[in-house]
Amino acid sequence: MTFSILFFGLIVLDQGMKRAARNQKGWLNKSLSLFPGIGFQYRENRGFLLNSFQNIGRVKIAWIHGLIVTGFSCFLLYFFDTGFDTMEKVGLIILYAGGVGNGIDRIFRGKVTDFILLPRLKIVVNLADLYLIIGSAIMIIGGMGK
Repeated sequence: MTFSILFFGLIVLDQGMKRAARNQKGWLNKSLSLFPGIGFQYRENRGFLLNSFQNIGRVKIAWIHGLIVTGFSCFLLYFFDTGFDTMEKVGLIILYAGGVGNGIDRIFRGKVTDFILLPRLKIVVNLADLYLIIGSAIMIIGGMGK
């Protein structure tokens, strides 16, 4: 039950922030800096993997994303209760929320809203992208302890 609350809470936060970014896109196009090394800039990502593969088309990207998330769902259903400790389960849920959060945008909007500017890395991401990174890091750290 706790993992479900975490998952849906992360999805709601991601989708809410993306909606706020879309509503404020004129304001966010000014590349505002909030903290050192972090700013805001509105972008629509029609591609995949940091805006790559934009030319393969919306339907193919949605299918690729759907297959990845479906495969990961099957993995979660099979291994979740038996193969992972609590830290790894949290990492998996965060990772899964990232995939589903971007999948919602791809399916219903045909593009993903990015709004968090990381100027040192020269990329613009969203919360779901950060979930993917954080969830992966937690999984790696959790797996190192075994």
